[in-house]
Amino acid sequence: MAEVIEIHALHRRVDLKQECCELMNSQWPRSNTARLHSLDKSKDELPYSMVMTERCGEKEIVLGHSRLCKVIGIPHAVLVESVVVDKKRRGEGLGRKLMDLTEEHARNMGSHTMYLCTKDKQDFYQHLGYKYCDPVNTLAAQMLETCDCPMIGCDDTSSQGKTSCSTKCAESCNKESKMPKELPTNESPVPPPPPPPPLPPLTTSQGVVVYWLKKSIL
Repeated sequence: MAEVIEIHALHRRVDLKQECCELMNSQWPRSNTARLHSLDKSKDELPYSMVMTERCGEKEIVLGHSRLCKVIGIPHAVLVESVVVDKKRRGEGLGRKLMDLTEEHARNMGSHTMYLCTKDKQDFYQHLGYKYCDPVNTLAAQMLETCDCPMIGCDDTSSQGKTSCSTKCAESCNKESKMPKELPTNESPVPPPPPPPPLPPLTTSQGVVVYWLKKSIL
């Protein structure tokens, strides 16, 4: 009998909560009570946990977990975090499957863009179509546990650690950049500059290097 892999909102499959708790604690150790308390917060509105299962006949087992959170200030955007697959089943393409199903679920609920933050899986996510981006603000994310990445405040400096110029300075810069420049009559137009390099990683106050990525899931 063929196996069927599905994804469910955990609050609609509370019977899978204990297995999901054990899966997450195998990756990020925590007391059973604290983990279950955290999972109990999964409700109909974001943020909530997703659980990927494999069903074969009457048997159903938990294979993976992901969590979706709202992104503040960006319409139709979500953040995915706490992505984990059963250690015994890694190498079977289940990480890609988990992300595909999570993206499909987010798309069905009206999301257009998915963000994520990772310490060392940036190559994997790039293969799935994610591209480097600036950090975003999220609501009730748990990345302090699963990625050691603090939230970026609205009045923080930019993600690259450079202070943004004032409004007056920015307007002056924009005005100058828009002014046409005369070219010498005996020279050809200057070719456009090459595309900028990928955004460098962000180093947190704890000295942890993290990467932010995003993907259109339309």
